[in-house]
Amino acid sequence: MTKEELKEYIETKREMEIIKEKLEFLHTSKGGVKSMVITDMPKGSNSNNDRLLELMAEIEELENIYNMKWLKSLKQLNKIENTIYFLEDATDRNIMRMRYIENYTWERICVELNYSWNGIHKRHRKILDKIR
Repeated sequence: MTKEELKEYIETKREMEIIKEKLEFLHTSKGGVKSMVITDMPKGSNSNNDRLLELMAEIEELENIYNMKWLKSLKQLNKIENTIYFLEDATDRNIMRMRYIENYTWERICVELNYSWNGIHKRHRKILDKIR
């Protein structure tokens, strides 16, 4: 796993939150469209009903696209989490988790783990060499 892949964790997680919001919006929208299609009211023209059915199909297609993207993102997050989880040393796991999952600054990691700036970077380089 590369440093660049690790850095993607935060953005991937943010993207998943956006996708989740979009899926919730689409789900709500689909419910509104369904209520327009399924009604006891007398039917107007078939073209209105056809347009509503077409709209529902478009919403479902978009939902499928977002679900596939969300699943792909989830797999990427799991890959990063597993890489960190299987590091042998707890300090190594903490450094990587703080930096790439919790998005801590190097300064905060140094303070939290009681390491010097050079010490934490030296250890980080060694960890990256292990996981490549």
